[in-house]
Amino acid sequence: AAAEQNGIAFYPVLVGKEVKSWEILREDIGEAFAKGQFEQQRQKESINTFWANLDN
Repeated sequence: AAAEQNGIAFYPVLVGKEVKSWEILREDIGEAFAKGQFEQQRQKESINTFWANLDN
């Protein structure tokens, strides 16, 4: 949404799964995120997972 519209990378932390979300960020996504290499497709997948998690 706002991050995407402004060209800013965004990784959502999932409600009820905060610890796992931070682990994924630290172990899998963090380096690419920090280097500005967080891929659009991965970001879209993360955001879709975020919204689906809210529906559960």
